[in-house]
Parts: sequence; C-alpha cells; structure tokens
Amino acid sequence: MAGRGLVQKEDKKPVRNILVFDSQDKWVNQGEPIHYDHPRAGVGLGMALAKQRVKRNPQTRIGLIPCAVGGTPLALWQPGADLYLKSIRRAKLALSGGILHGFLWHQGEQDSLESPTAHSYAERLAGVVAAYREDLAAPEVPFLAGELGRFLEQNPKTPFATLVNQQIHSLVPSIHRFAVISSEGLSHGHEDPLHFDANSLQELGRRYEKELQSISLSSSGPKKR
Repeated sequence: MAGRGLVQKEDKKPVRNILVFDSQDKWVNQGEPIHYDHPRAGVGLGMALAKQRVKRNPQTRIGLIPCAVGGTPLALWQPGADLYLKSIRRAKLALSGGILHGFLWHQGEQDSLESPTAHSYAERLAGVVAAYREDLAAPEVPFLAGELGRFLEQNPKTPFATLVNQQIHSLVPSIHRFAVISSEGLSHGHEDPLHFDANSLQELGRRYEKELQSISLSSSGPKKR
C-alpha cells in the first residue's frame, strides 16, 4: 500500500480537492508521495484513486489517510497490534471532520514467504476487517483488498504468493461489501522485482476507484467475479 513507484515532477503537484492527512496529523494539499514510512516512499495507488474520483465528480473533496508501512506482515495489523492501533488513532483524528467512504488494503508479500502465514491469511484478514469496522463504527463501509502482483507468483522469494491471492479471494462470499482488486497485467519496477512500478500503481488505483464506485452504487455489495 505504501507505494515505491518512481515519482515524476508531475506527480508532485497538489490536486485541487484532494487532501492528505500527513505525518503530523494535519490535512494538507499535496502530491506524491503521500506515505512517509521509508525514504523510498514513492507513487502509490491512493492518489490515483483520489484523482479518478475527483475526475468523476469535480465538486467532491477527497481525504486520504495514509497509514501503511511497507514490508510489514499481517501480524502487525492484527487488532491490538502496534500498527493497527496507530491507524485507528489516525483515522479517528481525521474523521472528526469527514465521513469514511472506504478501506483500501494492499498487503501480504511478507505473509507469502512461509506456508503457515499464507494458509492462515484469510482467517486473519477477516478478523482485521471486522475489527476496523467495529472500532470505527463503519459496518457498511466497503473494504477493498488488492491482489499481490502476479509477478510475485513467479518469484522464488515469495513462494506462497498465489496462495495468499487465493486466500484474499476466498473472503468475497463471506464478508459484506468486500471486494478484491485484480493485479492482472501489472508490472514490477525496473530492477525491482518485488514492487509495482509507478504506472501499474496508478492503474491499480483506478481499479480500486472503479470497484469502490460500484459498491457504493450497489445496495447488495460487490458482484462476484
């Protein structure tokens, strides 16, 4: 979720009506990168989603609440864990002046390294979804989870990436307003076989926005695909 895409000059420009909750817990109008977890923070999918949403409705105001920390396992995002608690704190502060419209989730590379964490991924992610919705009083808010890059399925360093993607998909029938965003056709960075490149992250963000729009317009949740 914390993108590592190469930032171009155009990406750095703020966009009207898109605000970011920064590392000082302040709303700011800024461009990429919106994450601050690592010196390599770059283009991610969140800004691309916001741009598409503003393009769809120029009068809307979008607030992004970046909480991701790259390279972290799901264990650190379990209810009660450090990163989970930090994200809840930030969300509650940010939502004092707004309405939560969606959870954007893209995680799992670290859990694809070993069989036990990959096989238990769905059960543990389901607990995370339930906890976020309960702690933020958001039972109807869509939760969108992206596939790991398909290129990781061919990488010997992430031998259980296919299984993690399967685990994510397995939650669609059982979790209300939960959708999976495809990573089909997307590429990793040059000389970086583990992370999406900037163009792929921007396309991924547009796919997230399309699904979020679809769920928002549906009274029965996301369609199965």
